[in-house]
Amino acid sequence: MKKIYVSCIALIGLIFSFSCTGGSNTISSEAYTGSTAVNSFSLKIDNNIMEGLDKVFFTIDLIGGQIYNADSLPIGTDVSNLMVDVTFDYASKAIFITPEGEINYYTNPEDSLDFTKPVQLKVVSENGLSEKVYDVKVNVHKLLPDSLQWSQLAQYTFPVEKIDAQKTISVDGNTFSYVQVANDYFIYTPNAGGWNTPAENVLFGFAPDLKSLQVMNGKYFVLGLTDRKLYMSEDGRTSWTVLYDALPITGLIGVLPASTLSTSVILGVVEDGGVYKHFMFDGTQATIGETVDPLFPISGYSNFITFQGGIFQQLAFFGGVRADGTLSDAVWGFDGTSWGNMNNVTQESNPFTPREGALFFSYFNEPQSDRAVWFIIGGKDASGQYLKDLYYSEDMGIVWKKSGTSMTLPEDIPAKAYASVQILRESPFNAQVQWLSMDAPRLNTAYKAREVVTYANEDIPYIYVFGGEGSQNGQQITYNQVWRGVINKLSFDPIK
Repeated sequence: MKKIYVSCIALIGLIFSFSCTGGSNTISSEAYTGSTAVNSFSLKIDNNIMEGLDKVFFTIDLIGGQIYNADSLPIGTDVSNLMVDVTFDYASKAIFITPEGEINYYTNPEDSLDFTKPVQLKVVSENGLSEKVYDVKVNVHKLLPDSLQWSQLAQYTFPVEKIDAQKTISVDGNTFSYVQVANDYFIYTPNAGGWNTPAENVLFGFAPDLKSLQVMNGKYFVLGLTDRKLYMSEDGRTSWTVLYDALPITGLIGVLPASTLSTSVILGVVEDGGVYKHFMFDGTQATIGETVDPLFPISGYSNFITFQGGIFQQLAFFGGVRADGTLSDAVWGFDGTSWGNMNNVTQESNPFTPREGALFFSYFNEPQSDRAVWFIIGGKDASGQYLKDLYYSEDMGIVWKKSGTSMTLPEDIPAKAYASVQILRESPFNAQVQWLSMDAPRLNTAYKAREVVTYANEDIPYIYVFGGEGSQNGQQITYNQVWRGVINKLSFDPIK
């Protein structure tokens, strides 16, 4: 649309005056009549297609000749029959170029456009001496908002081709990956460029069971691989001392955080003359509890989850190896005083097979929501087969559902057990929106510059999966990979 201003008459008079008097401060109208700029671009309202269609923001790149919406429309939005509103600076012609032909916007402003095909906009200046062609795109999400997207972070693959064991932990918001290479042990810490170099050496002075590594009150605890004693270090690097060796500890489950009525404790299981009993350790003193239920695992635990239950902190884990060698398919929870099977309502509530070493973590499926969803991924079954199936529970572990196709793991992620998982909150402008490798190009600068009110402007939770035990060419290996995932709708604001 042309913009005609009354003030132009005065401007022309002023130019004529300067020309007649021979003044040196002439103002050329070419600065205005030669413009091919697009001032604004929007879609016309159409509630049959999508509510708020006319509110979708379009970026106009005058130099690069691009017009596009950085915030993609929801998946499945029909963009084959859209009408547009466009304004210009002194353009004499505005022609949309499509595979079916040309549309003169000035004479046919109500004609619709099919944005599933290439669309260009040719703008001719008012004086007819300049023209510019813009590529016009209406972007639509290609991924379901509820889908769980994954990608391997090649930049964060452990810088050792062959590792023998690993355990990644979080201490005061910092991530530390303990890695065994032959008989040596190292700590790798991620930074902006990958991992710290060189890695820190860890001097255990004994063979540790890295799977059992726990942190409580800033101190590091681990079991001996063969002697099953409990060791502690103040810094997690050196000076490991035995804190408990009265009974062999078959496994450490996790750390129950302190509450208003109790201190932090490490939970596990000990063997007492062939009888397995619950074990608690508060950092200085051990407590041997009751004999474990025959269905309660004595080792092979998943990652653990802690959550608030009333005034008490509670802890839960999934699966593991029972005393008779069979595997568990139960979620067990501890309320501060006793253990209970949380998903024993009906057998139908357990769609998964028994397994050990599964990934078990609490996450979210709604932006800015406090309602946690629990996930189980993979593990190793009774036949020794490594798994990569995924299940979720929206009622804190009571009823579980097998994931649909939107949450299945991609083929590139190998089946595995005993991986480490961390939920880390990051800005998507530091960690890429959706799942992209860390060394992928950053988002378009126009998108980053615009103040879009989206969930993605806040720190959002990413799932980091480190290492894991698996099988390759018939041999058991420990993967040196790091994967990161996010539920898509946590990283963008669905337009409603």
